[in-house]
Amino acid sequence: KTLSAIMEGAAHEDDADDDMITRWANLLARAATERDSVPPSFASVLSQLTPQQVEILDHAYRNERVSRHKQARYSGASDWKKGMGGDDRALAVVDLMRLGLVSDVNATDHGFELHVQLRPFGAALVELCTVPPGGDKAQ
Repeated sequence: KTLSAIMEGAAHEDDADDDMITRWANLLARAATERDSVPPSFASVLSQLTPQQVEILDHAYRNERVSRHKQARYSGASDWKKGMGGDDRALAVVDLMRLGLVSDVNATDHGFELHVQLRPFGAALVELCTVPPGGDKAQ
């Protein structure tokens, strides 16, 4: 059930997006080698994510591993893909909340600044999609 859902999701990915293809490959490898480590829902969730949302999750995951307070701060163009305005960022994060991947989102009124806390479900998804079986945890 899980393997076929991952293979189907990967088949719909844009061939030019190497990052997403690598995530699908890692998730497939994990599901194939570590039977119970990948819940069937992960394929569905990964198939719903945009590259911008994946970038947000990666940033939060890296920040969580470095910081004890586990909040990632996003502000300015340096943390976001070019052309993504404040409304687009907010919508991307709201959708991540809907999927249960992040929580505790706070935005400020001056400029666009966002604080996002990665939920355990989100951290598990990032780890399973970025770390090949037997590999070290993502940096």
